[in-house]
Amino acid sequence: TSPTLGIALPNLIMPILNESMGWQGAFRTLGIAILIFSVVTLTMMKEVKTAAAGPRKSFIVGLKFVLSNRNILLVSLAGFSLIWCQIGFGTVANKYMTEALSFSVSEAGRVMTAFGLIGILMPSLAGYLCGKFPTGKKWMLIMCHVLLIIFLITFGQLGTMTACLVVASILGCLMGFANPIYSVVIAENAGPEWAATAGGVGNCIFQIAAIISPLAIGMARDATGGFG
Repeated sequence: TSPTLGIALPNLIMPILNESMGWQGAFRTLGIAILIFSVVTLTMMKEVKTAAAGPRKSFIVGLKFVLSNRNILLVSLAGFSLIWCQIGFGTVANKYMTEALSFSVSEAGRVMTAFGLIGILMPSLAGYLCGKFPTGKKWMLIMCHVLLIIFLITFGQLGTMTACLVVASILGCLMGFANPIYSVVIAENAGPEWAATAGGVGNCIFQIAAIISPLAIGMARDATGGFG
């Protein structure tokens, strides 16, 4: 739920702060809030003592195992594409709606809030269905990707706030549903010994998309002058 809330809350709060104190004040307020939460986490989070583990193989051995496992790499690349879409959509959708569709900042913010909040229960649903249909996880991911392609293209053809609200909500559900399944599939393919290493590698690949996507979309926007 963290990525879901992380997209929804700023789109709900930032337009209000922007109108009341300007964009610099909005960013200062956000920075202060992050600092406060950091201090609270540092002071309140307790260390957890764990039982002594037996001898472990080196990280390099685990990394070689992960990088030679085709299933883990393929699922990680699929997650790369999902995060690319999630961060990319979050980067460009507000600008698209305010510039190309002439929505107000608040209207675009409401659409993006729906995009974020609507998927808040999806991780729980995904976990339930993974347990109910353990052999169906691959097809769940495939269907999510197919539908994401369809609805992302559809979003670019819309012209009304209601339509954008509906399609953005569907996109939020699909992304929220698919996100946790990647971790489950990666952990299953890694086994108990290398689940943490595989999860770390997978998340590293996911986050590369988070870094590149806004840059690539911004360059495409500058090169074409539009959102197509």
